[in-house]
Amino acid sequence: NPTRPPPDALVEGEAALGMAPAPVARKELQSRPLFDDELLLIVAAGHPLATRRYVRPQDLAGERLLLYSTPEESKFYQQFFARHGVEPREVVAVQLTEAMLSMVKAGLGVSPFAGWAIERELRKGEVVGVRLGQRGLQRTWVAATRRMARPPAYLAELADLVAAHAAPSPFEERRLAAAP
Repeated sequence: NPTRPPPDALVEGEAALGMAPAPVARKELQSRPLFDDELLLIVAAGHPLATRRYVRPQDLAGERLLLYSTPEESKFYQQFFARHGVEPREVVAVQLTEAMLSMVKAGLGVSPFAGWAIERELRKGEVVGVRLGQRGLQRTWVAATRRMARPPAYLAELADLVAAHAAPSPFEERRLAAAP
């Protein structure tokens, strides 16, 4: 199930390996770092925030924020908004990436995404990625598995492949090179 959180699927035996942003705080799971990325705020090309170098929480106070989960469950929301005492005008949970991107393109909301996940749309100019905060919002992705005495070798090999080939996308490299 593509919308099911990887930790839940792992604990319930529906998956053997999952990728998730760190930390994965479940005692039944073990994890190892894979790669780092930066979350960007994705907005429609004509959106007033599209020309900004970065946005602050207060810049989103009048926006409809599209998230995969509720604010209480969203690591992004807790990290970017909660500790600043600022809230967006509205938060809408949308569980399908394609639907979320369509809404952003139509100017119906803004959403946090990793640049590498929607690189094609960014290159086409269908949406614009704006840095979250002056320094950006970095994440570490981990490979998680159920805690076991002897994990199958293929799980470690798959995680090694992901880690070895998870270089920043050309969009991220250009964006980071242009940052002050």
